[in-house]
Amino acid sequence: MRESKKTRNKTKSRRYKRIKGGNSNINNIINKLTHLVYTHFEYDDIFEIFLKQHNKHFSIMPIVVATNNKKHIEDKYLSTYKFIKHIYEYDDSKPYYDKLKSVVENVKTKYVLFNPETFVLMSDLNITLLKDILNKMDSDNADQFHFYNIGNQPMLNAQASNLQYGMLKHNILPKENILYHKRSGPWYMSIGAAIWNTNTLLDLVTKFNMKKYLESENSSVQEYASKLNNLFMTTKNNTPPPISFLKLVLTGKYQRQNPEVVKLLESYNIPDNIRA
Repeated sequence: MRESKKTRNKTKSRRYKRIKGGNSNINNIINKLTHLVYTHFEYDDIFEIFLKQHNKHFSIMPIVVATNNKKHIEDKYLSTYKFIKHIYEYDDSKPYYDKLKSVVENVKTKYVLFNPETFVLMSDLNITLLKDILNKMDSDNADQFHFYNIGNQPMLNAQASNLQYGMLKHNILPKENILYHKRSGPWYMSIGAAIWNTNTLLDLVTKFNMKKYLESENSSVQEYASKLNNLFMTTKNNTPPPISFLKLVLTGKYQRQNPEVVKLLESYNIPDNIRA
């Protein structure tokens, strides 16, 4: 039975209310920011979790998908997840950064949230905060924004073992509690969820287009990225930033030593033997 327009509008309204900041800012963000999700057919189990979490926490934000199997995503997901705006298929025989280049060059917005499917949302995004981040990138002419300073010691607090894998606790904090910092070394480039100036990311993946995935964070890339204007966020009381991403896997396996990962997998009835 086809959903009525009135029902669709009610559903949309509930989604807007659930996203802190409402719909007053979302169109401005969409015009400025592309949410690019990079995935691979072999990670389809993880990608499905990503989609469910995005649908739960940020469904009003369209995503662009980079994949090695466009038809699979069209057949399996497109009818269910209407927030999938475009699907770009990369050539799986090419090096990692060359795959990214073939997709990033299609991005038309000033900024791109590069999001490997292994980093999934764990709570509703604060639209007002996301808008403030983009404004800060504008005012500081920033090249890259990370939600935490990965690879830099000391870590923010005692949760370092989880933070370095991308688990950021969610806090709804007043704007005045947010602090922005210039990112310091030795780790300037990491393959994780980050907002980039699109031209900067395109320049990087073009320069290092022959780098394979295992080389994507090596010394030459770090040296290049160290010269960029890199920002990250903390809070005045030194708690983790209020953007909640959880990294599901490490070296291709679910991080079952992380209770947050275990809890999420159990919520989707994912057996213990998957990626064991």
